[in-house]
This record gives sequence, structure tokens and C-alpha cells, in this order.
Amino acid sequence: MLEIQNLYLSLNGKPIITDLSLHVNESEIHGVLGKNGTGKTTLAYLIMGVGNYIPSAGKMILEGEDITGLSVSQRAKKGISLAWQEPATYLDRDIDNTLSGGERKRIEMASILAILDEPDSGIDILSLPFLLSAILEMNKQGSSVLLITHNERVVEIAHSVSVLCAGRILRTGKPREMSLWFKENCQPCAHVNEPSEENDKL
Repeated sequence: MLEIQNLYLSLNGKPIITDLSLHVNESEIHGVLGKNGTGKTTLAYLIMGVGNYIPSAGKMILEGEDITGLSVSQRAKKGISLAWQEPATYLDRDIDNTLSGGERKRIEMASILAILDEPDSGIDILSLPFLLSAILEMNKQGSSVLLITHNERVVEIAHSVSVLCAGRILRTGKPREMSLWFKENCQPCAHVNEPSEENDKL
């Protein structure tokens, strides 16, 4: 589905993404866990091709095709969509009707890869189940989902999870295992986008 190979990005002379590789399988919810400042939104922008987020090295391959040099509109036509920090977008789709056992209202998805950047931002704890249900429904209808967040609870619905720190993937594994490792090892980032000696050893 999506293969990211050895991606690099620097902005204003500062390295943001460093040798990042990631694989999202077809029909998979793939979680990316990272503290603030570790490159989560930058990763989303790189995949979508937003603004001046052009990698200095590496490739992004979607369903066998190199999309690294494509524009935002070209990527959108190939089925990539990006949504961030707008929980109402999902909650407005009447997911509660599905949960209550009423007539299912299918979420129409045109995308084959949905990138969700911090979709739980600003959402209250009581609404979280509705958001997660909406994401599961998107996946059920055929979209692969790249679920980017700092919240271990959100990635519980993922099939696999990668931990992001200082612009690179440290490890990938099962949601519970990666959430526990993230909770025990990842602290607020004092070395924002600059790998520390400690992280080089992880």
C-alpha cells in the first residue's frame, strides 16, 4: 500500500525527518505514536505533499508508484486524504446511530489512504469511542488509515503501531506492546527533532 523509504527533510537548515522508513499495509490501521515536536505533523504533510514539505532524500511509494514528486492534487486523485485536529468531522457522521444498533449509515470514503493527524485533539473522553468507531468504519469500508497521535488509547484500535521520535521510527510492533514501550520510554521531547545519545541506543 504505502512504503516510505529512508525519508529526510530539513526546514530552515534544521533536520526534522531523519532516515524515516515506514510501511502501511493494504486495509490496515497503522498507528504512529510520538510526543509533541517529534515530527508527527511533518510526516503527515510529507505524505500529502503540503506546501514546502519536500523531502531532500528518500521515496514514498503508493501501490507500487513513486509519488514523491507529485503535487497535493495529484496525490488526492490517487486516493490520499489528510485530516487533522477536527474531531467534529468524524462525529458529525451520525456514528452514534451505528453504535445504538439502528440502521447502519455508511461513511462514504473516496480515499484509499486516510492520514489522520491528531484526530483526538480537543475531544472529550466521552466522545472518544465515537471517534474510534468512525475510524474503524473508514477502515471497514476499504481505507487504509495512518493514525498519527500522542495518545496510547487511540492506537489501541490499530493493527500495528510505530513509535516516532526525533523524526525517525524507533520501532514497530503490536499496539499494546508499543503503547507500553512508549509510555515507559518516551518523555516530553527536550531534544525536539534532534536525536539524543540515549535515543541512538534504543
